[in-house]
Amino acid sequence: MVEQPGGLGAETALVHVLDRNFLQPLKVLHHSLHAQGSLRGCPVVVVTDDPVVAEDRYLRRVAHDIELVGPEDLKAFAAIRGERIKPGLATGFAPKYTFLKLLFFKPRGFRRHIFIDADMLCLNPLDEALLAAPFAAKAVQEFGASVFPTASEKPPPGFRDRAMAYVGERSAPLETGIKGINSGFMVAQDEIFAHDILGIALELAAAKAFGDEQSLTTAAIARSGVSHLRLPLWYNARRRMFASLGEEFFAAHRAAVKLLHYTPGKPWKMAEGALRSWDRLWFEQKRLAREWIDDLEGSMV
Repeated sequence: MVEQPGGLGAETALVHVLDRNFLQPLKVLHHSLHAQGSLRGCPVVVVTDDPVVAEDRYLRRVAHDIELVGPEDLKAFAAIRGERIKPGLATGFAPKYTFLKLLFFKPRGFRRHIFIDADMLCLNPLDEALLAAPFAAKAVQEFGASVFPTASEKPPPGFRDRAMAYVGERSAPLETGIKGINSGFMVAQDEIFAHDILGIALELAAAKAFGDEQSLTTAAIARSGVSHLRLPLWYNARRRMFASLGEEFFAAHRAAVKLLHYTPGKPWKMAEGALRSWDRLWFEQKRLAREWIDDLEGSMV
C-alpha cells in the first residue's frame, strides 16, 4: 500500500463522501495533508454513488476501499422527510451528498473514523493526540451569519467584538454536550460504533423534518448519549469567518488554522475578482500538488 493521507495508524480510517464534482478538491486536500505531515499511514475509505469516482485512477491507487452505494442502499434514505430541505439540495434519494455522510458512522472494523469534507485545505499540522483523545465524538460547533456576518449581510454595530470573543472562547477544546456541530470535520471512535447512528438518524428524520444533515447528525449523536469533545474552531475554520473579519484577521491567525473549510464559496467556482488571499491558497496548493497527483495516478497497476 502506498503512503496515504490517513493518520493515527492503521486503526484509523479517513473517510470521504463525494461525487465527481469534488474529485479535484479531494486530491488537493490530500496533498495539503501530506505536505503538513498530517494523517499519514491509515486507510482511506471513499463512499460514493458516482461510478466516475469509483473508477478514478488516483482513488484506486490510494484508497483502502471504495464503497459504491447502489440503488438498494439508497432506498434507506427515502424515509427522510424533505419539507425543510432547500429545493436546490434535493435529489431523488436525499439532499445533496450530505445525508450520505451518515454512512461515515457505519462500523468498518477500525477503532476510529475521521471525516474531512473535500472542500477543505490543511494549513498547519493537526494535533493527532487531540484527535485520538478518549471521546466517542469530536467536532467543531457550527457558526453562521449571526456570528460572522459578511459585508453583504450588513453587520450590526459591535459585531466584531462579539465575533472576536467567540473566536477566543472556541479556540480551545472543551468537553461538553453536543450542540449544533459542523460535520465537515468529525472524529468518531470506540463506543460510538456500538450505537447504530445511521439507524437512529433515519428514525429521527422519518419522524421529524430536518433542514440539513448537520442538525440530524447532531441529534443522532445526542440521542446515543456518547461522550463529546468540542474541537477548536481552527479544525473547521470556515471561509465565512475570514470573509467577515477580513484579511488582517486571516494573516494574524493563519498559523492557528488547521483546516480551512471553503464554505460558503468554492475558489474553483469563483470569479477571479472575487478571490481573497485564503482562496488563492487553494490554487497554490493545486499547483504544488500536480506532480504528486500525477505520480500516484501514473503508478497505478
